[in-house]
Amino acid sequence: MSVARSQAVTGQSIKLSLILNENGAPLDIFEVVRVELFDANDMSIIRTFTGADITQEDIGNYYVETDAFDRPITLVDRWTYREAAGVGTSTVQFSTAVLAPSIDDRLTGMAVGMDFLKTNYLFGLDLSDDDGNPFPDEMFISAIRYATAFLEKKLDLMLTPKTITEVHDYILEEYRQFGFFQLDKRPLNEVISVNAVYPFSSTGDSKTIIEFPKSMISVPIPESGQVQLVPNQGSMSQFMIGRGADYLPLIRNGYAGNYPALFEITYNAGFKEIPDDLKHCVCLYASLNILDIAGDLIVGAGIASKSVSIGGLSQSINTTSSATNAGYGARILSYQKQVKVLLPTLERYYHGLRMTVV
Repeated sequence: MSVARSQAVTGQSIKLSLILNENGAPLDIFEVVRVELFDANDMSIIRTFTGADITQEDIGNYYVETDAFDRPITLVDRWTYREAAGVGTSTVQFSTAVLAPSIDDRLTGMAVGMDFLKTNYLFGLDLSDDDGNPFPDEMFISAIRYATAFLEKKLDLMLTPKTITEVHDYILEEYRQFGFFQLDKRPLNEVISVNAVYPFSSTGDSKTIIEFPKSMISVPIPESGQVQLVPNQGSMSQFMIGRGADYLPLIRNGYAGNYPALFEITYNAGFKEIPDDLKHCVCLYASLNILDIAGDLIVGAGIASKSVSIGGLSQSINTTSSATNAGYGARILSYQKQVKVLLPTLERYYHGLRMTVV
C-alpha cells in the first residue's frame, strides 16, 4: 500500500500525484508523456514512468507509484505533459523528502515500547558496543516486532486491534446451527459485516447475494472468536423455515452440503488494552535477542577474559562468555524458564481445551 508524498517514509511505496488546474478548474490535458524521478542530491535518474505506469484518477489528476526506499532520500519528480494534440510539451517538477519513520511509528501495532523493554527487562546492562556507542534503536525495534509477531502466531491472538476480512465455506450442518463460524483471529471487538458472496459472477467479479443484518450477528464470547447468526424480531420476515429446521435464507438446495468460500466476514479483532501477562511474554522473548548480542560484547566481541598490566599492577576480568555460552547466560536461562512456564498457561486461558472428533 502506497502513501501520499506528504507522508513519505522509508520502507513504503509513495504515490506521487500531479493535479493541474486553470483558474480554479481542473485542466483536462491531452496526455502525460512521461514522469522522471531523480535523486535530488546529484540529480541522477532513478526511474522513468511512461504509458501504463501513469494512472489518471480524474480530470487533470494523475499519479505514479514508486518503489519503497530503504534510506532517507529527497526525490525530484519531473512531469512532462501535453495540453492538447499537436502542441508542444510543458514540464513541472516537485520535491519530496522521504524520511525515516519515528520510533513510535515503527512500533505502531506492537505490544510494548522500547523504553518499557529497556527499563523493566534490560535494566543494569551495558547496552553499548566496544567503543561505547549505544546499540541502535533498530535492534530493539526489530526484537519487539519479532516477539509480537511470534506470540500472535503462537497463541492465534491479535495483540492490537486490526480490521480483517476473511472467507469461510458454506457447510450445511454448521449453517443450520444458527450459522456458526469460527473466526481465525481473536479476541473479537466487532463483527462489521457478514455477507454471502458468490466468488465469481458471469462478469468475473464477486457478487453479494445476502447481506445479513447486524442485529442478527451474535458474539457470545469475544475471546472465543465464534460468531453465530440468530434471527430476531424484525429480521424473521426475511427468512423462511424449511426442512431440517432451516430458518436462515436458503442458499443451496438440500442436496448441496457445502460450497467453498461463500461467506465473507469483516471484523475487528485485538486487545484494546493488552493484558500484563501477554506484555510480559513479549518482553521476555524480545529480551533474548538483545541479551545474546550484549553478552558477546561485555569485554569485546569474542573475548571471554581480559588482563591489563602496567608497572607491576595487573587487573583481570573474566566473564561467562565462551564459544558456547553467552555473557548474560544466567539471565537468558531465567527468561527462557519463565517463558516455558508462562506459554502453556496463556494457551489454556485463551483457548481452553481443544477437542477433535474423528
